[in-house]
Amino acid sequence: MDAQRALLDELMGAARNLTEEEKKGYKEISWDDKEVCGSYMIRFCPHDLFVNTRSDLGPCPRIHDPKLKESFEKSPRHDSFVPRFEAELGQFCEKLVMDLDRKVRRGRERLAQEVEVPPAAPVSIEKSEQLALLEEKIKKLLEQVESLGEAGKVDEAEALMRKVDLLNIEKTSLTQLPQNDKLLITQEKKMALCEICGSFLVANDAAERTQSHVTGKQHIGYGMVRDFISEYKEAKEKAREEERLAREKEAEERRKQRENEVENRSKRSNSRESDRYHDRERERDRGRDRHRDRDYNRERSTEWSGRGSRDGGRGRDWKHNNRRNGRDVDRDRYNDRNGKGDISHERSLKQKEGCDASILLNSTKGNTAEKDSPANLSLRGYEVIDAAKDLIEDHCPGIVSCADIVAMAARDAVLWAGGLFYDIPKGRKDGRRSKIEDTRNLPAPFVNSSELISIFSEHGLSIKDMVSLSGAHTLGVARCASFKKRLQKFNSSHEVDPTLDSSFADTLSKTCETGDNAEVPFDETRNSFDNSYFIGLRKNNGVLSSDQILYTSPRTRGIVNAYAKNTTRFFFDFQQAMVKMGLIDVKEGSQGEVRQNCQRIN
Repeated sequence: MDAQRALLDELMGAARNLTEEEKKGYKEISWDDKEVCGSYMIRFCPHDLFVNTRSDLGPCPRIHDPKLKESFEKSPRHDSFVPRFEAELGQFCEKLVMDLDRKVRRGRERLAQEVEVPPAAPVSIEKSEQLALLEEKIKKLLEQVESLGEAGKVDEAEALMRKVDLLNIEKTSLTQLPQNDKLLITQEKKMALCEICGSFLVANDAAERTQSHVTGKQHIGYGMVRDFISEYKEAKEKAREEERLAREKEAEERRKQRENEVENRSKRSNSRESDRYHDRERERDRGRDRHRDRDYNRERSTEWSGRGSRDGGRGRDWKHNNRRNGRDVDRDRYNDRNGKGDISHERSLKQKEGCDASILLNSTKGNTAEKDSPANLSLRGYEVIDAAKDLIEDHCPGIVSCADIVAMAARDAVLWAGGLFYDIPKGRKDGRRSKIEDTRNLPAPFVNSSELISIFSEHGLSIKDMVSLSGAHTLGVARCASFKKRLQKFNSSHEVDPTLDSSFADTLSKTCETGDNAEVPFDETRNSFDNSYFIGLRKNNGVLSSDQILYTSPRTRGIVNAYAKNTTRFFFDFQQAMVKMGLIDVKEGSQGEVRQNCQRIN
């Protein structure tokens, strides 16, 4: 009947039975009318899939017309309507699958009930005592978890819950049936359940009957529904990912634009300052000329004090002719060193850890300084700080501390390597102490996550601060001595650290064949400040054990994933943590000094 009606509609039109009066108010149906089935036009209508089956949905309440479908496919508005129709179809299909999955679960329960389970063997006295003891432990732990949860101590509560899970597993192992008994029960099942369409099948049935089921309308229909849901979700996820990448690209372009604006403003400011400075210098030179004219015949001292040309030092004329902007000189030195591989950006960041420039002091007779500790032997770039200090002392002696220079060098190292610019508080004083034993505060390369969190927490730094600051390892290198224990005789069960990717472990082993001082970059982009470090951790390519633990630990894995997916978020959190870290143990007032030479106290 429906086929005949459709044929008549095609030949004579849908308004063939209307009177002349009714035809006056009649409107021709268009594909974008609400009465037309959008699912039918883009893919399939679920109402058509299960006709004359147990899952029959009945006739579709909306219009299915091949001509309207053809008109839709040729319409210039086709692409704009497809997402809407796909969303409607996806919602309908998901409801069908949810109902079907409930049916499948009930079917599994029914099959389980139909299997005659033999009575359980009586539990021995020994097992009964063990079960009672386990239940008592579980009860006490759950009470502690509840108390910790009310107190807001989420991390401690999660740790106790993991213990509860282990105890429950142990309890289950005491009460479950032996494997042989399970096998006998499974073999007694006579029916099977189709996971696609929820139909009951006879186990070990003839191939012809099984094939008949697989090619049946109900099985094929639900297969189409499930396939569409998978494709629809994948397409949505891909669209979200493309949108996220577009947002990140836009944010990156805005960041570069802001940096260019800041740099241009800085250049203009430096140019104006340079003009004012040279005006003052010319005025001073004229004053000195007048002074020399007046005192030409005066007897002069044969001695020279200060850094004059007589003793081979640098006179005022040298300074006048050779001054350059301090930041430009630092940038040149930095880039020269980076090009030769002589300086590590990441080490520049870690020099800031003391916040009082104690790392710059040289050892003296009777005292070994921090810089000569084995933990700091790979630090480099001291000459960059010293050169900056010399230039600043020429311009404004006794004003800017070495600690502030190191803090600004760390910030500029991040900026020049591709990171964001961030402002930092200034006014630190330099410390007067530098002892090798102070390096024990540095986290060892093999500490676990709990120890790392504790160390950072003692200084007021959060878990997020810890992970973002660890991202400084996107720059620089590590020496083989720091991680060789991961590559051989790791423990009694593993020759190589199991958290290390096997191919990456082979690469590290080959590099370290030349000795403990061989160097390995922390990630693939050793000279660029980016999120490659976190991407490497997700691939189990962390060089140090304390690096990889950030991903293997549940407490920090989520942050690593977030930074690996979103560079902008990592940059923002890193700069916030750097500012916070720069305020730790700052020397002020009489607690410190402004060194004339960063390598020694005044």
